[in-house]
Amino acid sequence: MTIHQTLKETFDYDPDTGALTYRKPRGSLPAGRPAGTATKGGISVLLAGGHTVAHRIIWNIITGEWPQHPVRHVNGNKLDNRWDNLTVAAPLRERDPVSRKPIKSVTNRRVAHGVGRVVFAKRGVSLFEANAIIDKERVFLGRFETEAEARAAFKSATGYNAPGSL
Repeated sequence: MTIHQTLKETFDYDPDTGALTYRKPRGSLPAGRPAGTATKGGISVLLAGGHTVAHRIIWNIITGEWPQHPVRHVNGNKLDNRWDNLTVAAPLRERDPVSRKPIKSVTNRRVAHGVGRVVFAKRGVSLFEANAIIDKERVFLGRFETEAEARAAFKSATGYNAPGSL
């Protein structure tokens, strides 16, 4: 049985009022009882040994899949789970997938773009590396034997001359 089927068997949801209730009695508690507890982040529901917010459960019940991005409340009230009030939006700030910290802009870092020398001491080789920032992302353009080739690659990718000189 999939999680979607389990949620549909466990909960009833009214899209007009936003009420999420238990379909069957749970222990001594009757069927039709509201699911979850109001918290700062929304209505928290105990599900499979862990807590999850009701609006994510509702999204799965209606669409059949978990949202890839946060579910947001259009009117800002996290307790208002009417279907018309729920939307999935991209994160406010992009975050590093490992540390979950916001990714800082790299547009003003001197070392993050342009042409620089890379020395491979063990091989006795020195190459020139070209990097550019395109759409706020650092793009590796390649390693070249001469500085002129690296500057040409930077100029063709950005339209500008590489900053500084080596």
